[in-house]
Amino acid sequence: EPGEIPIIVGPNTFLGAYGSSNAVGYHSRRESFAIDLLSGGVEGVDSREKSLWQAHGWFAAIAWGFLSPMAIGVALVRKLFKGGLWFKIHQALNISVVLFTIIAFGLAVAAISKETPSGASANHFSSDPFPHRTVGLVIFLCAFIQAVNGLFRPHLPEEGEKKSAVRGAWEIGHKVLGFSLLGLCWYQVQSGIKIYSLFYEQKINLLAIFWTFAAGIFGLALVGHFSIDFITKDNIAEKTSVSAELKDTADSSEPTEQPEIP
Repeated sequence: EPGEIPIIVGPNTFLGAYGSSNAVGYHSRRESFAIDLLSGGVEGVDSREKSLWQAHGWFAAIAWGFLSPMAIGVALVRKLFKGGLWFKIHQALNISVVLFTIIAFGLAVAAISKETPSGASANHFSSDPFPHRTVGLVIFLCAFIQAVNGLFRPHLPEEGEKKSAVRGAWEIGHKVLGFSLLGLCWYQVQSGIKIYSLFYEQKINLLAIFWTFAAGIFGLALVGHFSIDFITKDNIAEKTSVSAELKDTADSSEPTEQPEIP
């Protein structure tokens, strides 16, 4: 049929899979092997582009497990930075995230193209057998949209001016898309590591390393954000209380007018 790879009398490459138990479930491992139907020879074949997939995974994991949480974290604790320093760091980190995402996307496309036999369709963004490819395309497009959205943001109001409705709507959309994209990417990196483990044995726990960095950085940023807010509100309340006490003291120390005696 069109799009299918024919089996010939000679060398052919097949894909075999096996499970971890006799229970019905998804195959735990899969391997490629070559059979020569003419001579009867059999040998193992690694048809996967391991080095490209490793590079793809590292770029994606660094982008969304380290750089992106750092970018969001800087925004959450912006009060610790003087002037607009926080924004410069935030912007530089986000640009790095987009660049790393583009590289990871390109590596995945290249790996799939090289693994696809001649005459067969690559199906770069197919959701079969995993949604990983389709989700990757969604992430690539959303990351690009978020970057463009940040570059063409409405200006902040001048000191003393009221924030415009357009600026307020942009801030809400920017935050919602940013946090949603981060969550989706965390799912994507985790699914990628699980798919990788189906083909290659892991000597270290990659999932544990990823979540340690991703959740650790983001968690510290949240703690810092709420701590700063608490301290700020406490200082404001204390200053308000002191001002009120000084005013009461000043009022009580003023001489009172005595009524005139006729």
